[in-house]
Amino acid sequence: MAKHMTPAEQREFILNIFADFADEPETLIDFVEHAGMDLRALQSAGDLPDMIAGHYRIKKGEYDVDRAANDLLTWPPIASAVFYRLAERKG
Repeated sequence: MAKHMTPAEQREFILNIFADFADEPETLIDFVEHAGMDLRALQSAGDLPDMIAGHYRIKKGEYDVDRAANDLLTWPPIASAVFYRLAERKG
């Protein structure tokens, strides 16, 4: 997926996953922890985007978009929703 995206697009894609939870702080915290990030490392809430992007940065100018998408798909609330939607289609 990321091969067709610029580094800025990769970063934006990843940050948008997390932005979906911005209005729900507890949900955002749960998802950040699911993704394996340690919020205790933050100096301020304003540093969160850089921490998220840094977590998925592979090297300068490249982010692991597939890993971010996998973190989303394996997060229990999303994974169960996907499972139920697939079951409905088969049913």
